[in-house]
Amino acid sequence: MAFGLTSKEFESLLKTKSAKRYEYLIKKICDYEELWTLRTKTGFVVLGDNSNMEYIPIWPHPQFAEVFGTGEWENTSPIRIDLNDWIRKWIPGMIRDKRLIAPFPLNGESNPQVAPDRHLLDLQKELSKY
Repeated sequence: MAFGLTSKEFESLLKTKSAKRYEYLIKKICDYEELWTLRTKTGFVVLGDNSNMEYIPIWPHPQFAEVFGTGEWENTSPIRIDLNDWIRKWIPGMIRDKRLIAPFPLNGESNPQVAPDRHLLDLQKELSKY
């Protein structure tokens, strides 16, 4: 279940730079032990770029995923990922498959990117505060 998100907080985050959104993402993932991505009828959304790199987009709340799910992604649905599954299954899979993470991407902006091993360290650092 997603945390409560006010319209003011939502609108503010849509205007925030990607580095600050990443900090927010890490904190919220650790606070609520969940994150969100988009799913199609056949699988999960994977973004790509001109160098054939693939990215798994993630958000702290399904409302942000819904906003991203337009255009070519309009037939997608936000799906919750448990933090433990993310750490134990998804991150090792992305490392194995040489995929990156697109943390908290927004439409009209180039996709931010972070390596899964770096992302794991950021999560572990935040989790150590709990």
